[in-house]
Amino acid sequence: MYKFFYDKYDKEERLPVPNLSPSTCVSHSQLYQVFCRTQNDYVISNNVSESEQKFLYPIEIKGRIEDILYDKALDNISRNCIELAKNNQIRFIINYSHEPMKSYSVHVDGVEESHAYIFFNSLKKYIVDLGLHQNMFIIYPGTFNLLELEPKLKTTGFRFNYTDTLMLNTASKLKELYKKPFFALGYETTLIRGSEIDEKRNRYFICLNRNSQKRFRFTLGCYFEFKNWWDDIYCSFLLNDSPEKSNIFTTNNVDFDKNIISVRNNFVSKMPIEFDTQKIDDKGSFESGRAYKKENGWLDSYIYVCTETEFEDNNIFLSEKSFHGVITLQPFILFAPCGHLGYMKKLGFKTFDEFIDEKYDDIEDDKERFIFLCDELNRIHNLSLDTIHEWYLSIKDKLIFNRNHLLSMANRLPFTVELPEELKSW
Repeated sequence: MYKFFYDKYDKEERLPVPNLSPSTCVSHSQLYQVFCRTQNDYVISNNVSESEQKFLYPIEIKGRIEDILYDKALDNISRNCIELAKNNQIRFIINYSHEPMKSYSVHVDGVEESHAYIFFNSLKKYIVDLGLHQNMFIIYPGTFNLLELEPKLKTTGFRFNYTDTLMLNTASKLKELYKKPFFALGYETTLIRGSEIDEKRNRYFICLNRNSQKRFRFTLGCYFEFKNWWDDIYCSFLLNDSPEKSNIFTTNNVDFDKNIISVRNNFVSKMPIEFDTQKIDDKGSFESGRAYKKENGWLDSYIYVCTETEFEDNNIFLSEKSFHGVITLQPFILFAPCGHLGYMKKLGFKTFDEFIDEKYDDIEDDKERFIFLCDELNRIHNLSLDTIHEWYLSIKDKLIFNRNHLLSMANRLPFTVELPEELKSW
């Protein structure tokens, strides 16, 4: 296997310093954990002598991928690394798999163009100015369908790949939860067992939102306020720097938008709405992948309403949020981009179209999909809890299958299949 190449070494931490630091990059994350667990798995620039050895140079982005340009981050690449790259001995790996790559259009000099296309062309120029070539760079965006959304990116010369990083991380956390409880939010989380889920429940939905400033999440909260469902759902609407200024996700449905606007101030007055974070001070970066409040929560509600990281522009980004219902043995409805549910099906997960109208996943127009989802929640809410309980018991095997399917991925590490395949042509 190729060794990873780092420019600097931290003697106190006894670890290599993340490449491009201190400008753009995070402390060691996926690539380091997967490939560089012992010192033999990597080399430091000063210790590399002339040889035919080939190396991989990991770049793991913190924040926006655009900061590579704004911070002139690639200027921190060592001269030794650049010379080795020119000699075809290094491939650069930009790992942005933990965040979506935004897909939207902008106007430049009166011409409409893709933001992603503009960024990668600018990055290409930057790389060429350093004496490198864009085909030396393998890029892992978090957006599964990026090249479908932006086919022109194929002309930039970069090599794009994809790995389901957050799904595999979530599977690993599920495995840990099988072994021991989790206490980080001030209460004990133990795995919900199949034997615990037969009792009738008191609420229809559970819907958790950390960053409620996103306009589709904020608008969903306003919808809950308009319907006055607070006694029928468990939910959280946490971070919002200025809720009184939050934008509403307006649709083409005049009556719907009018109803949302009419309750906006009432919803704002209730924020923040907390479900299970009352005992922690940091409401912005807590670990949610293993925290599942059973009582007055997951075991007392029937359907998980997932508000994914992305909703607009058909940007499919599979985060840990999509799997909270899988882990807690709940069916789910996704406020997510068109095709998101279909991608989960391709990964082998079972869905619930015998009861939930999943045609929402085929609706490309974001506004229409949002209205459809809200109407579907309303339809389900008009059913009796007895009816929902009867259906819930009928899908118990499907719920257990989904969790076991996720657990089966726990030992599969991201990049370990995709990266070696990508490097075969080197």
